[in-house]
Amino acid sequence: MSKWIIPVIATVMLVATACAAVPQAEKETVPEVVAEQTPEILEETVEEVPGEAEEGKKAVTGGFKTYYELLDGTWECDGYDYKYRLEISGQMSNAAKDSTFIYLSNTEEISFQRAAMAAGLSSNMDDYFSPEEAVLIDWIVE
Repeated sequence: MSKWIIPVIATVMLVATACAAVPQAEKETVPEVVAEQTPEILEETVEEVPGEAEEGKKAVTGGFKTYYELLDGTWECDGYDYKYRLEISGQMSNAAKDSTFIYLSNTEEISFQRAAMAAGLSSNMDDYFSPEEAVLIDWIVE
């Protein structure tokens, strides 16, 4: 037992001595941002948002995409038309909070399981919707 204790103690002492010899790094100082300078910075980084939606469309900004509500009660996103706007709520296994997936869809009903898998939780491409079937516009965790 004493054969390995002495080398271990010697190694620990050597490491402790080496660590003590390393100089402490100097703290970097970060310049304070003055409140008067903030508006100038923001003005440089804000981009112009395109004008209003085309006539007959109401623009809606989802969490992932901007989409349009048409006068006839249908929806449009990325050049595709959809009949339904679905809010699909439920709780995933082992989750502490509920999730709501919002889809524009040409399918009247989508199960919570399918909505979750198609939202990016599946590695199987068969679980995802084609753009003609449905598009995920938002995912809310409540």
